[in-house]
Amino acid sequence: MPSGSSVPEAVLTTLPANVKLGARTDGVGPAQFWSISTLKKVFSPKPLKANFVSDILGIDEARMFGNSSSSSSETSYTADQRIADISKSHISWYYEKVWQSYPYLYPRVTFEDIKLAPNLWYTNGMESFISTMETSSLSGMNVAGLILSEWVSKFETKLKKFEDGVGL
Repeated sequence: MPSGSSVPEAVLTTLPANVKLGARTDGVGPAQFWSISTLKKVFSPKPLKANFVSDILGIDEARMFGNSSSSSSETSYTADQRIADISKSHISWYYEKVWQSYPYLYPRVTFEDIKLAPNLWYTNGMESFISTMETSSLSGMNVAGLILSEWVSKFETKLKKFEDGVGL
């Protein structure tokens, strides 16, 4: 192929001149296949229907479902006909993959308790919502602040009792 030329969309082959078909009916020869396949990826938010596929592949309605008659009642089809209804002479096989790409997620309304019991803290309460080193370190910093706040309030209570003369 000369430099700068376009890459072909299909490469067609035949049996080499020195290969005899013999008694084989499949005629695959040394390549071990004897077919021309066209692969088309289609991304669609809705399931594909036969009329959409026929437009892509250029199959007219009269031939699409294997009808040889040209009467309009036989050539017309409804928009809800499936791809499997198309004649096997036009589409030998197809595979339809239905993706469930995004799960339904609902906003969090509750989180795990940070304080599980006196002097027992759970610093990973945000892990089910967001899991990063930064949030874990912020959670640890917040727990340290809560512990300090508890100590200060206990100290202030004891100091108040001492100043009032009750703690003597």
